[in-house]
This record gives sequence, C-alpha cells and structure tokens, in this order.
Amino acid sequence: MTRQQLAEQIGLSVDALREIEAGVNGAKIDTLISIAELFHISLRVYLHLCKNRKN
Repeated sequence: MTRQQLAEQIGLSVDALREIEAGVNGAKIDTLISIAELFHISLRVYLHLCKNRKN
C-alpha cells in the first residue's frame, strides 16, 4: 500500500500523514482507530508497535 492509498483510506492528506509519521504532528484517536481497523489489528497492538518502533 502506498502512502497515498493509506492517506485516502484513513481520510487524511498525504502531507498530514507524513507529518504524523515524522512526529511533527500527533494523530487524533479517530485516525489511530482507522489505521488499526484497516490493518485488522487492535488499537492496543498498533500503539505497542508504534512505541517499539521509536525505541
């Protein structure tokens, strides 16, 4: 899945998604839920994966 496709699926612009990925802006809880649902994982698992990625 491209960044463009992901952004469209979760209702964000590509620039907004890049800013979230870069840590410039945080994501709203609705956005986090949309991403977790899109990849068929729980929000808890998604947040755990994100936390471990930063370490």
